[in-house]
Amino acid sequence: MPAVAVDTNVFLRIFLQDDGPQHRAAVELAESSGQVFVGVVVLVETVWALRKIYRLARPKVVHFLTQVLETNAFIIENRSVIEAATFAFATGKADFADHVILESARRNGVERIYTFDLDFSRVPGAQRLAPGRHR
Repeated sequence: MPAVAVDTNVFLRIFLQDDGPQHRAAVELAESSGQVFVGVVVLVETVWALRKIYRLARPKVVHFLTQVLETNAFIIENRSVIEAATFAFATGKADFADHVILESARRNGVERIYTFDLDFSRVPGAQRLAPGRHR
């Protein structure tokens, strides 16, 4: 069982060196804890921050996620959902969060998810909802 869990800003600081004292504190915490639990929401927020704030291209974010998944230092909540969402995010146009939502639904027996998002509606298993229509 992991010794600690971290929120998004601590998780980001482990990798980003844009704030020296916070980076050092986050790395020291991770190293001294053995394994760190990383929740699904933390990963979704991290991808959002890497794309929107740090302006990383999709391939770099996919590489980051792959590295996190391959590192034994992190225990990833719902690993199979994150792995599938990472693969889908790498090859599609929808946001990472959309793929996490879809993969979570699939693992709970839901075959179709409805959205107003055009990019997401192009993903197999997602369908665009037109206003005034329910099926």
